[in-house]
Amino acid sequence: MAPLLSLSVEDVLRVNGSRRFAAAMAAASPFATLADALLAARRIWLNEELAEWNAQYREKFGFVFMICASGRTTPEVLAELKRRYVNRPIIELEVAAHEELKITELRLAKLFSSEPMVPSPRTEGPAIKSDKAAGTSVTNNDGRSGQLMDIVDNVTPGFYRISFNTAKYAPSGFFPYVSIIFEIKANQTAEHFHVPLLHSPFSFTTYRGS
Repeated sequence: MAPLLSLSVEDVLRVNGSRRFAAAMAAASPFATLADALLAARRIWLNEELAEWNAQYREKFGFVFMICASGRTTPEVLAELKRRYVNRPIIELEVAAHEELKITELRLAKLFSSEPMVPSPRTEGPAIKSDKAAGTSVTNNDGRSGQLMDIVDNVTPGFYRISFNTAKYAPSGFFPYVSIIFEIKANQTAEHFHVPLLHSPFSFTTYRGS
């Protein structure tokens, strides 16, 4: 049997300048084969990269990266973090809330593992894509928004969301943002849609206008 290979921090620093990586590799040794060492190196390196991206994410958004990681590998989680990092804060806050709900549902399922799990209304509802913005605008002094989408004869039927950054207008209010989801049916594609938001620091209401 070949002898186990022990690595010191100095040994690893000869091939990689990251002292944190070197310390982790040294702590994981000894290794029976090169394959074992490479496997450990990949795992440690991905975890280090994930930690660095987590720190960048928290600095940008002000909260930790939230993802339902069940069944996902470290590379998959890292790839999703990088993809979501470019989101606007108002969008990412909603995505993170959905991920936290998934985690809660899984934990509830474990509590009721002997009983069938009833799907939540959210999982039975329509899938809304959060990363495809049709347009943005800023309200004027009268509280009216500019054009959000290109003017077309017929819009695509489906579910749409309008998100309002209400914290900009009421920083101490209860609702930092308001997101309204509505459906345009196939027989409504040529109609005009006016979706007002009446907002105060502690309440809001909406309706379909004319």
